[in-house]
Amino acid sequence: VDGKLSYVVSGSSMALGHGFDASQLVKELNVFTQGRGGGKKDFAQGGTTSNIEPQSIIEHLKLHFNHR
Repeated sequence: VDGKLSYVVSGSSMALGHGFDASQLVKELNVFTQGRGGGKKDFAQGGTTSNIEPQSIIEHLKLHFNHR
């Protein structure tokens, strides 16, 4: 909305038990999107004003999870 893109990451207790960290994922997205944000292991959020397509973020996440 208005040139801003927001992202929210949440993890279940099961995911947390397997090492998932929402704040780390948002930090990675912040680098990829030149954005800002943060949070805790179970919930984090961020956003950017860069002109990035949401689909490219989805593709980046697919690569992230395929390498784990």
